[in-house]
Amino acid sequence: MNPAQKLKRNVTDGLISLMNAYTRRKRAALTSTAPDAQDRPITVFFEATDFLPLLSDDDRDWVAGGAEVQQSYLAQGFAHDPRFRVVLADTIPRPSSLDSRFSYVQIPAHIKRGLPYVGRLINAARSSRTFDDIELPAVFLQTQFERLDLTYAARGAGIKIVRWINGDSIVDVGPDINEITRMHIERRVKPADALVAQSTHQQRLIANNLNRESTVIGSMVPVLSGGDPLPQRFAAQTALWVGRCHPMKNPQGYLDLVAKLPDINFIMVAAPCDAKQSYQDEIIAHAQNLPNVEFFYGLSLERTQQLYAHATLCVNTSDSEGMPNTFIESSLAGIPTAALSVNPEGLFIEENGCFCAQGDIDALATWIRHIMGEYELYADRCGKVADMAQHQWNDQQVIDDYYQLFRQVTSSQA
Repeated sequence: MNPAQKLKRNVTDGLISLMNAYTRRKRAALTSTAPDAQDRPITVFFEATDFLPLLSDDDRDWVAGGAEVQQSYLAQGFAHDPRFRVVLADTIPRPSSLDSRFSYVQIPAHIKRGLPYVGRLINAARSSRTFDDIELPAVFLQTQFERLDLTYAARGAGIKIVRWINGDSIVDVGPDINEITRMHIERRVKPADALVAQSTHQQRLIANNLNRESTVIGSMVPVLSGGDPLPQRFAAQTALWVGRCHPMKNPQGYLDLVAKLPDINFIMVAAPCDAKQSYQDEIIAHAQNLPNVEFFYGLSLERTQQLYAHATLCVNTSDSEGMPNTFIESSLAGIPTAALSVNPEGLFIEENGCFCAQGDIDALATWIRHIMGEYELYADRCGKVADMAQHQWNDQQVIDDYYQLFRQVTSSQA
């Protein structure tokens, strides 16, 4: 970043800070005589643009990633708990099918074009009233894509920012990372009053690379419909892969695995993403030309989750993950996960019915062929997966952990 760019950024941030200071004074006047905040529910604010359709029936074909799915589960979990109020925000009018438990705010559309930095000032000014009616204590729960103008407006209104880190790649920033990328990450993380990690490994990355403390909180889980009986699953001889069509998810690794196991059926569910279109086109063309691959592109969450009911096992070829939703979903379906490289919290082990190949694709192919070759072995691994899932996932514990964290960070709002 050259000196002129730094000056423009600093001037812009200074003007936004002045607007925030004014907003904070207004908020202080409104809340100075309010009852003790510790006796009131905590308001949780979400920018719901990327997951709102998952909470309504307006778009049942909506394609969502793991972060958006987790946000929707959290919003529902908070909304059903009297200790919370949930406020969703988007640029469209409130969907008619949205549950009445959710409050809703329509926010101004984001201006992305125009003179450099002027758009940021306009966005900040237009968003400054978004939080006027939000009751304290309140937090703005974020992942990674929330608009910075809303973040500034929330801070100006005295609302605490809690950022949930939804993938290791976001905080796995070594000394060789370029300055622009580091600045982008820091500007997203720096305003947060608290950080939530998905795993102890991610917590260490945050401490080592960003010099920040974080709280490890587990993931919410879906409710899956009943699956096929184990003999039927075993007979299907089907491996399932679900992920974004992005190099980090390594879909090419899955297609390389397919080539090593021509007698096994593979299902591939690829979601659109921000990777180069040429890369996605190559993956799609490759997958569609393989005779033992059933390929889906842009499948809805509902239809994707139905596939777990029939699959023999799940495959993960990602280079980096947090706590993958695919693992959560496959374990709840009672089927093993075989991973090429990742092993979050050390859960991909034989004792849990799962496997991590430590980056060795031949070892991954061997394990899959072995487990699909003997029904008794397969049934044993599925039993271990079910036992692990029963003890690993606990929605109520997740909600309780968030409540404790939110109480901590909002104590200054009392």
